[in-house]
Amino acid sequence: MSKEHPLVGCGPNTFYYNYKPYAVTSFRTYVSRNLEHSTSHNYFLYMLVEQGWPALILYGLLVMLFFYIAQKTYHRFSPGFYKQATIAVATMFAAGFVNNFFSELIENHKVGALFYLSISLLVILDLKSRKEANSLH
Repeated sequence: MSKEHPLVGCGPNTFYYNYKPYAVTSFRTYVSRNLEHSTSHNYFLYMLVEQGWPALILYGLLVMLFFYIAQKTYHRFSPGFYKQATIAVATMFAAGFVNNFFSELIENHKVGALFYLSISLLVILDLKSRKEANSLH
């Protein structure tokens, strides 16, 4: 599916409707016919098909940037609550990242909120660590 629409994908929320011609006909998959219109089993494939290569590359860059900033923030803090909070936020984000290999729940309001919450908490912790580092100098 991504070969036919590499730049912009087949469009948001269209995986279920575009999947059938690409399905293997020798067996029936869970995606083939279900009431909840489940999609792919992997968020990265889902993003590639619906939004194209640029979106997948940008998402990969966001993930790498998150962990880079989390590491820098962690090392700026002196041992204590904020250092542990940084690890907790990075772990929360990592759990969501691993979950994306097995589902596409990041676009679900119950799970997706944790994704954005972890990014916003890291921004707050990063600013706090920079303030703390500047006050020491």
